[in-house]
Amino acid sequence: MSLLVPIVDFLLEEHAIRPIEGEVLFIGHQTTFGKELGLKHKVLDQSDYEGAEIIWDLGYPVPQDLHDRFDFIYNGGCLDNMFNPAVAMMNFTKMLKPGGRLVCMVSASSFNSAYLMYSPGWFWDYFDVNNFVDWRVYICSYKNSRELMYGPWKWFEYDMPKNKNGPAPETRNNHVLVVSIAEKGELTTPDRQPLQYQYRKNAQDMPEVCSIWPRITDAIGITLYKSKPYLREIR
Repeated sequence: MSLLVPIVDFLLEEHAIRPIEGEVLFIGHQTTFGKELGLKHKVLDQSDYEGAEIIWDLGYPVPQDLHDRFDFIYNGGCLDNMFNPAVAMMNFTKMLKPGGRLVCMVSASSFNSAYLMYSPGWFWDYFDVNNFVDWRVYICSYKNSRELMYGPWKWFEYDMPKNKNGPAPETRNNHVLVVSIAEKGELTTPDRQPLQYQYRKNAQDMPEVCSIWPRITDAIGITLYKSKPYLREIR
């Protein structure tokens, strides 16, 4: 796998808001942006075929020695290639230290023969019921393989309290991804299994999420390969 240019931009913008440092884990081998950020990272994969340091099938619970170990985890598409993604999400949470951040990019349409396709609510609900400190979920659209690799993507923030149906990007001649970023807290749990938002008893009383860091926008001005703009503040 390789890091897509729009994701590199996204990570660089997050790094500018709050540095990505400490113990960093990539799920699957990725073409790294570590040189730009000065990062040292480890790779977790189900085999050592591409030289991963940690060998584990994320469809099964990770061992105790991987719990509370990483400050930043990036998953760039592994969840849409596996049979048991809920266990993998729980594993990501277990492996994060409190204060650590998780970024996931997954398919939301069938482009490139995705094994699974996700809704933004799947991530939003998991972060909510497991008491993550903060999170953002985006729907991203692109037209073809070149735009997938290099951008631009159109980014739409999914804000459940405002609209449980989420934004509706143009899907004719477009393909769709879901990108999420979330921060683990001291009280975050890994294994609460959410019911979809509109069926939860307390859905009507659900408060808005309060951000502890600024919304990611294109105001920072970091640009790679002229693939911007994508991130727009939602008003």
